Amino acid sequence: WWKMIKDKTFYITYYATKHRKFITRKGKWDNKSRTFKTKLNKPAICYYDLDQDNYRTAVGNFRINYV
Repeated sequence: WWKMIKDKTFYITYYATKHRKFITRKGKWDNKSRTFKTKLNKPAICYYDLDQDNYRTAVGNFRINYV
């Protein structure tokens, strides 16, 4: 799995099915964040979205770049 750094800001890019395009969000890893596999065995990450001020889940392929 992924090695995430607690309380360090990062950018995550993934395909958002809701928007039907790739999006990039500014996120932060905290105590409620987690990585897991979906029922269809796809990788998923739940993180705190600093842009939307709420938690979001990215499913499938995603890329993380630390600031």
